[in-house]
Amino acid sequence: MYKTVSFTRADMFERVWATPLLQLAKEIGVSDVALGKACRRAKIPLPGRAHWAKDAKARSQPKMPKNHDAFHDTVSFRVLDAEAHAAMIASRKSMP
Repeated sequence: MYKTVSFTRADMFERVWATPLLQLAKEIGVSDVALGKACRRAKIPLPGRAHWAKDAKARSQPKMPKNHDAFHDTVSFRVLDAEAHAAMIASRKSMP
């Protein structure tokens, strides 16, 4: 019922700076708090609160800091597999 969704640290950095956190978290299937915590653990800087309110030309993206811990080269989330969950519920309903 659950699946693991993994991203490289560089890929997650690009996604965080290209999409608002709430929207990105919804796409992945986690909460914005879980996404923020995972990024902080992996030493990925996050946009400030007013970042997306600024004009696109005024937004600035920092450089990704070096990671000295190889454990955080991958950012992983355990999310509900909606298709498998729906199939399981359908199979339970079809049982007498």
